[in-house]
Amino acid sequence: MKAAVRTLLAGLVSLLMASPWLIWCWTRFGSPVQSSGTALSYFRWHTMVSPLSAKFWFYNAGRLFHKLAVVFVSPLVHRTGDFETIVPLWCDFLVFAAAAAAAWLSFRNRRRWAFPVFVWLPAVLLLAFYTFVRIASAVWHMSVFPFILLLLLLNLVRDRRPGTAGMSAVLLAALALNLYTLGNGFYYPQQSDDLMGSALELGTGSEDPLVIGATDAGYLSYFSPPRHSVVNLDGVVNQRAFEAIRNGTLDRYIEEIGPDILLISPEKLEFYSRNSADFDMEQWLDRID
Repeated sequence: MKAAVRTLLAGLVSLLMASPWLIWCWTRFGSPVQSSGTALSYFRWHTMVSPLSAKFWFYNAGRLFHKLAVVFVSPLVHRTGDFETIVPLWCDFLVFAAAAAAAWLSFRNRRRWAFPVFVWLPAVLLLAFYTFVRIASAVWHMSVFPFILLLLLLNLVRDRRPGTAGMSAVLLAALALNLYTLGNGFYYPQQSDDLMGSALELGTGSEDPLVIGATDAGYLSYFSPPRHSVVNLDGVVNQRAFEAIRNGTLDRYIEEIGPDILLISPEKLEFYSRNSADFDMEQWLDRID
């Protein structure tokens, strides 16, 4: 009962801290969840098998450990050029073994360790949400796992009573390692295709302002020539695009903004325009750059 009360209090404190963001999202998007919280999940759900099948749970559990391997293991042994492939594959299995060992140690020492349920349970639930509900998860969605790992490490060394200097050194080393693994595991795959250089070059041949419609348009928005206008077409921080995606009529929205340059995969465009009766994929292929 005491743990339930503490969990409730921790949740209320978290809700209070997040309330400015939730209120802003509500006033901006008509929902406490920003459009990016669901827009990218639509296409992912479209490509997934049924949640009622064992394959869904097996595949998504694999994706969970795949993301954790991106954060913890793979950057130390391999610099992957994309987010979907990690070589060698044993990184995923190593993370699974480490997570299983951590769970076993926590259960075995549950009476002695200071590992309160109101701390680890919300973190585990958040991991499960991003893995099996949100689907379109990113590396930073795994940020609660390093927090659990830190609690586990503190419990492992609590009997040795390390001094302040020793603990400070360990924490600084963990921070440096985290910066290195994030740089290799998350930022390097983004830069391997020189997205910044491509954004700087896009539309430089035109002196007139251009309208650029693109999915995943973060780099374009930041680094493309300022005379051009960039419209994000995957619904992230663009409520009108999100509503068109949700309604399956993105092609009509694209026609409305009239982009001079269109950057979107045919698979996404076809799904996002699934409810448009006059949608013809063949006519759109010539317009996609």
